[in-house]
This record gives sequence, structure tokens and C-alpha cells, in this order.
Amino acid sequence: MKSKLFYLVMAGIVLAGCLVFAGCPMEAEEGGLPSTKGKFTLTGADTAEGKYAFIIANLTSDGTEKILGITDSNKDGSLLKGAQIKNAAVNIPLYMYNSSSQQVTSYSRDDTVNSITIVVSNKKELKQPEEFETVDKSVTFSNVTFSDGKAAKDVAEAYTNNLK
Repeated sequence: MKSKLFYLVMAGIVLAGCLVFAGCPMEAEEGGLPSTKGKFTLTGADTAEGKYAFIIANLTSDGTEKILGITDSNKDGSLLKGAQIKNAAVNIPLYMYNSSSQQVTSYSRDDTVNSITIVVSNKKELKQPEEFETVDKSVTFSNVTFSDGKAAKDVAEAYTNNLK
């Protein structure tokens, strides 16, 4: 579990480096994220009630394309906002980050992703990369299928569950 969390943290660091140091453009209105159809629904998260969920996952094996699950970001991407878990469930808006084009766009594809880790924090906002390194609650699913950018999983289906 620690190794999966390590890789998720490293993905966050890479994304932060691009967004902060390279000033990656986003297809969005001033300072916000574009609207998105993409959504990951997590249910059965009663032990994480009131906390905030974030996703950073590789879409491609080389890490060029990533799924980013957040509700908002500041203009330079150094501060990410998570989705709050309420009534043991959360809907996390999804975006796609492409490191080649350095763009954050709406996620609405049909994909099967090898591994998705949802990181859970007591904080609504996490500074990249330093605060992602301190998160120790997560749940990981393997072979997640997205249709039109949407997927849903229950904590009971998790490959690993560190929300307890």
C-alpha cells in the first residue's frame, strides 16, 4: 500500500512541477478548471465522513496522460481542492492532464485504468507537492472502467483500503 501511495504522491509532484514551474495553461475561464462531464463516484466511505477526496492516476503507461480528480485549483495549480465525502459517498469531478501539451481538459473518455487511488485528507485544500506527501488515508481500485468519463465503485470493491 505504501508503494502505491508513494507513486500517487510522485505523480502529484510531477503534475505540480509542470503546473507551478512551467505555468501550464488550462482550458478554462480565468483561474478555474473547465467544466467536465467526468465523475468518479465513491460509495461506502462511512469511515471517511466529512473528509476530502482527491485523485491523480495514470491513464497511459508512460504517465503522459493522467486523470486528475479535484473540485478546483488555483491559477498556478499549486493548491488543489478536494471533494467532500457526505453520507458515506462522494462525486469527484475528473479532468485529464496531458504532460505533452501541458493542458488540463475535461475528462469524458471510455478507458479502463489499471489502478485508481483515491487519497483522503482532513484538509479541503492540499498544497502540491508537500501536503500530498503527508496524506496517509487512501483506497485503491484495480481495472476501473470509465464510460463517457464516469465510473463508480464501492469501498468494499477496493483492492486496498486504508480508510479504516
